[in-house]
Amino acid sequence: MRRLFAAFFALLVASPLFAPAARANGRFPQSSQIVFHPRDMRVITARTTFGLLVTHDAGVTWSWVCEEALDFRPTEDPPIARMGDGSTLVALFAGLRRGTPDDCDFVEPDATLGSAVVIDNCVDPSNVDRAYALTSSGGRENQPWLTDDDGATWTPVGDPFESAILFETIEVAPSDPQRLYLTGAIPPTSTLPRMPFVFRSTNGGLAWERYAFPLEITATQRDKNIFISAIDPDDPDRIFVRVSGDPDDRLLISDDGGQSFHEVLRMPVMRGFARSDDGATVYAGSDARGLWRSADRGETFAPVTGGIERVNCLAVRGDELWACGNDYVDGFTLGRSIDGGANFEPVLRFKFLAGVPECAADSPVTMLCGPAFPDLRAMFVPSETDAGPRGDAGELDAGPPFDAGTAAPPTGTGGCCAVAGTRSSGGRAGTLLAAVVALVALRMRRRRASRINALLC
Repeated sequence: MRRLFAAFFALLVASPLFAPAARANGRFPQSSQIVFHPRDMRVITARTTFGLLVTHDAGVTWSWVCEEALDFRPTEDPPIARMGDGSTLVALFAGLRRGTPDDCDFVEPDATLGSAVVIDNCVDPSNVDRAYALTSSGGRENQPWLTDDDGATWTPVGDPFESAILFETIEVAPSDPQRLYLTGAIPPTSTLPRMPFVFRSTNGGLAWERYAFPLEITATQRDKNIFISAIDPDDPDRIFVRVSGDPDDRLLISDDGGQSFHEVLRMPVMRGFARSDDGATVYAGSDARGLWRSADRGETFAPVTGGIERVNCLAVRGDELWACGNDYVDGFTLGRSIDGGANFEPVLRFKFLAGVPECAADSPVTMLCGPAFPDLRAMFVPSETDAGPRGDAGELDAGPPFDAGTAAPPTGTGGCCAVAGTRSSGGRAGTLLAAVVALVALRMRRRRASRINALLC
């Protein structure tokens, strides 16, 4: 049944019916990053293509923080991180935003970072009150920034880089907080090709070594951008890098701090990566090839079948593997596995979103997201008969209880860079058609409301 629906799903995405939704938002509704609170297991955040989903009760209820409250551009995937005090960092094209621990307000913590493109952020695994943000604005000098107070204040680190370099990722070695890595590139010109680099610092970003990264450009493969996926927990010289490409993405490892690399895996649309706390087990996932696992620290991989087909993100917490799946194909938006990915317990489906976070009436989340939530719910729950059980107050329940488990809080934040019933393939297809139609209607209403507001103001 899943294979039949997957084929139908692919045809639908390419059909004219789906085109208006793609033009309005650019993406199909899905999750793409999981972040755990480093000190409170009950708090989990998922980034989606329509905002953030948050739970403060270990997944029993999930709330929605809309794009408008965050300054999302509809087509961007801003990296997110949770600090030690629960604050959320969001690295946006519009600048860095810091969310309050209750997810009710997102503000600019620094004027300079608020006006620059912030391409990535990274919590220090050895000190979760400490984090880095990395700017990458064209035509200006970029550099890392540091906070030691959970994102409240920021200071630049070292001297800025030349303005020609645009960055992608920043990462801190778990075993050595003075070891930092960056990836970036000088864009191509009419006479020169794109020149990507790996940057390494051994003194907390005060000085950097730069190593050219060789892209694979052949008749059958064309590499594009490079991203740091992880650093080995015991060896700061061993780093994992994902290279986006056409037709395949590639996973490479360096054992000498970025000076040289060897390839360990390639697949199309590689969207997930995670490693165990001890580094012995490594996971990679693809929207096209499912989940793959390595038991030898990432040197060789084998497919893990049966648990998930469409991997859009991965994260590890203790002995748990978390994944972003395709709600319509895998039967969950977020899932948790305790057997290495062979089976996943659904933690969230979009149709069981409970509302927006409980905030003051004048908070941006309440004012901007609250009025839009009924339309969002209608997109995933097209009829009342499909809404599931209701609580005493008439609101949708979160769905079946989720066992949060007993795993210890994560040592880091998952990188700087993680059911209510079943249906036949025909039933899922009907839900998907209704969701697409509702998405188009939602965007049309938003555009109409924006035009009315503009006239009134």
